[in-house]
Amino acid sequence: MFTKISKICITLIIVFFSWSHPAFASFEITEIMYDLEGTDTNREWVEVKNTGSAPLDLSGWFFFSDNTKHALVPQGASSVPAGGYAIIAQNATNFMADWPSFGGLLFDSSWTGFNNEQGEEISLKDPDLNLVSPVTFTSSQGGVGDGDSLQNINGSWTSGTPTPGAVNQGGSGGDEEEEEGGGGTSSSEEDVVVKKKVEAPKMKTKIIVKNTVVAGVPLKIDSITEGYEKETLKVGKFSWNFGDGMSKEESEAKQFEYTYTYPGEYVLTLVYNNYYHPFNTSPDASDRVIINVLSREVAISSVGSGADTFVELENKGGVEIDLSKWSIQAGNKIFYIPSGTAILANKKIKFSPKVTLFTADDIKYVTLWNATGETFATYPSVKTNQSYTASRVNTTNTTNNTTSKIPASSVINLDNLGASAGKASNLISTSTLAWLGLIGIIIIASMSVYLIRRKNSKDEYVGDSVIRASDMTIVE
Repeated sequence: MFTKISKICITLIIVFFSWSHPAFASFEITEIMYDLEGTDTNREWVEVKNTGSAPLDLSGWFFFSDNTKHALVPQGASSVPAGGYAIIAQNATNFMADWPSFGGLLFDSSWTGFNNEQGEEISLKDPDLNLVSPVTFTSSQGGVGDGDSLQNINGSWTSGTPTPGAVNQGGSGGDEEEEEGGGGTSSSEEDVVVKKKVEAPKMKTKIIVKNTVVAGVPLKIDSITEGYEKETLKVGKFSWNFGDGMSKEESEAKQFEYTYTYPGEYVLTLVYNNYYHPFNTSPDASDRVIINVLSREVAISSVGSGADTFVELENKGGVEIDLSKWSIQAGNKIFYIPSGTAILANKKIKFSPKVTLFTADDIKYVTLWNATGETFATYPSVKTNQSYTASRVNTTNTTNNTTSKIPASSVINLDNLGASAGKASNLISTSTLAWLGLIGIIIIASMSVYLIRRKNSKDEYVGDSVIRASDMTIVE
């Protein structure tokens, strides 16, 4: 009897401990690829690890990015073995194109894309939407467009060569003894050999530009392109598309400026093709950047009076503006703003008449020109009857940094001159005969008077005798 009772007690104890200590199963985010070389659109991915002691089906879980829930669609098997890995890809097809030798578990989960500059919080949630493995990353941790990923190394996040589905480089990061693909522990004391994918060398290009600019302000654009051996490539076919309908091609890499006319968000792209690959149907390298073009918010806020004829500019926008190569026209004078002059966001600056040489008569109407020579702002906002030519290239006074302009009223219009000449020609042709007739009559009359007067005053000689008019008698 005692023996039976003992067996029952032992069985109950075993059941109790088995029920009270189920096999622990959970996931942990171990690697983040958020900013790939070139374009990273639909190419981002996250690695997760089953940290439990039993297999776990990941298909019922959810991936959260920017507080948005995304389902996990398995691309094959969905059960992750204990200690094993799985990849959650923004686009599974693109992931396999980037990593053709990957043979691990893959899940598709579309999201709009990570915030590469500011970073964000990502996490997993179980089928009951319990929060699991929240991670907040920033670009300061590394992995910014250089081909590296962020990896959990012994509890700390650092950048390194990507190892999707394998132990992270530089340490275990909670991955400890597992080989690629996970699945179990080592049965020997030998060091575990980590297998990692070796990428074929490829060309890379990167656009170097500020992401924010003001409409009408030239934007400096540059790029850097590297070959298979990371050598800098200066020659090739550089195809630029500015996203506003304009594009251009260059045969060499060089810095240039481009001006967006209207506010908005524009996609700036660069496609590079090497001359040694003339038959390539796809580019050797490419990159894209979103340019945020803000509205014009620089104005001539005020001008002085009397002896203090200053000109004040105001930047009403949220970004600093470089005023290099800009100019201010007042009356017939132009002041060229020195290179390196900037106006801070939401600030004002004044230009003294000591540097501009503007007088009270000059500042009745003031125009601000941008670096490309277009009118950016005026004061007052409605132009007066006073008019000046549009050209900024005239007589320059290098001493006072001003330029005199020729008023439009003093410029001879050749078209008007030709029209006037044509009108005069028509007038002469229609009255020629009348004028000639009048002139002929006047000439004949004058000659007749002259001859009559001469005859009356002149003596006629016949031989040696003088015959006077008084000696002559009219005979019938």
